[in-house]
Amino acid sequence: QARPKMSAPDAQQVIAGYLTKQGRQVKSWRRRWFILEVSGKLTYYSALPGVKGAKILGWMDISTCSAVLPGGRCLDCDWPRASQQFSFGLISPQRKLYLIADGVADLGAWLRALRKILPEHVPVTTLSDVATSFGLAPVASMPLPPVPPPAPTAAPAAPSMRITLLRNNTDREGRLVSAPSDFAACLTLASSLLGIKATRLFTETGGEITDFALVRDNDVIYVSEGEAFRLPNMNNEAGMSASTPLSTSLASPTHARNQDYFHSPRSPALPAPTRSQGQQSTPMSPPPTPPASSSSLGVSASRSIIVPAPAPDASKNVASTAKAPSPALVPIPAPAPTLA
Repeated sequence: QARPKMSAPDAQQVIAGYLTKQGRQVKSWRRRWFILEVSGKLTYYSALPGVKGAKILGWMDISTCSAVLPGGRCLDCDWPRASQQFSFGLISPQRKLYLIADGVADLGAWLRALRKILPEHVPVTTLSDVATSFGLAPVASMPLPPVPPPAPTAAPAAPSMRITLLRNNTDREGRLVSAPSDFAACLTLASSLLGIKATRLFTETGGEITDFALVRDNDVIYVSEGEAFRLPNMNNEAGMSASTPLSTSLASPTHARNQDYFHSPRSPALPAPTRSQGQQSTPMSPPPTPPASSSSLGVSASRSIIVPAPAPDASKNVASTAKAPSPALVPIPAPAPTLA
């Protein structure tokens, strides 16, 4: 029955297999079974453990090795010519152990195991160094065990976009969602979230979206049930269509009332009353502001304000072409002199 060259190591072993070893006293070559343990102990047997007559012949602590040299640099060793390209030596202060592997695959396995156990600063030879140390062709031209392909890595996921869905003509009750994959999926999502039958999509400026690939991250999309785009209902009750002329909105009654409010003149502020000598220091509250009229303001040429003319009586027939009377100039009283 053929004996195995290598065996699967257990939890305490790094590698186990046959190597040819040179004797320590008698310089002959003998084939032995070697076991390299995780602790760094290299033990060799006369045969495979478990076989009748197998016994331990010796061991070496490789943690004390200063180098693992190729066979051609072990000058004090007479290597067999037929096996030079698979030879290496373990060099330590206590001992030198010269070994020959059964082939290039076994040699590579043992060198990798030694490199795994020894510290990083300890040099370990390579397959090519072993061959070239004898002046032979590099081992790279010899068949090597196949290298397993790298495990496939998952492609990075594309960053997801976010969009905000709003009903047409409103800026409330929006929904912030991840952007769907296409136009139809966006209509389905908008219908379920907004409670409408979505058929058209618009941008913030009123442009209709027909190609969903043009949507970008953080876009705001207005959804309608088929009607045209209308601006969000923010400042009025009826909203304003994107096609409504600006002049029409400015001529509305609401705009006219706002114009009257912001352009109506304010009543002039009267000077605060002053205390005369002999009066108590009780703080005086300013009197209420009297209505602005020509009889109560007195006469002063120092300052003037514009008082709006009274609104025309609707009962009288006034021609539409008649001009409104010009506002009258009413003088403002000069402030009273204050006591020093």
